[in-house]
Amino acid sequence: MFRERGGAIMAALGKPAEASMEQIVAFNVWGLVVGLLTVWLYAALCPRLGAGPKTAVIAGLFVWALVFALGVMPIVFTHLVPVGFGAITIVMMLIAGLAGGALYKESA
Repeated sequence: MFRERGGAIMAALGKPAEASMEQIVAFNVWGLVVGLLTVWLYAALCPRLGAGPKTAVIAGLFVWALVFALGVMPIVFTHLVPVGFGAITIVMMLIAGLAGGALYKESA
């Protein structure tokens, strides 16, 4: 689904529908950095808010606001990509926050 929608958007912009290997690598590195930032924020919030899903969701939403909302929403507003394509990023960050929060453990 995501691949087809992304390909349709790129084709509409006059760009190749298929991602190059360099683009795939760049997206994966970028995703890793965003994930690490989310877990870092979760760890920083734990002393104040306590460990658990609530803090993980807060970390995920905060990173979503900084990374995706500020970066993706302008291209949604200008109708370069559909709203649904930009909105899926919030679901991705909630899952990332919860997964990172579940994996993170304080050292003794």
